[in-house]
Amino acid sequence: MDDLDRFRLRVLGDADLRRRLQEEADPTRFAVRVVALAHVEGYDVDLGTVRAELDDARHRWLARWI
Repeated sequence: MDDLDRFRLRVLGDADLRRRLQEEADPTRFAVRVVALAHVEGYDVDLGTVRAELDDARHRWLARWI
């Protein structure tokens, strides 16, 4: 499990972190916010990894519904 996975688990258990992430609808700004909040919480997460994860999730969603 890497720091991004650990941060995901942290977010799932913290309503305030979830709210702060859910406030951002723009994908680029969302990714930047993920990295910033992860760093504040002590996780080593980089923007390239977050963007790749978001792209992968979008492709999986499209493949499922198309």
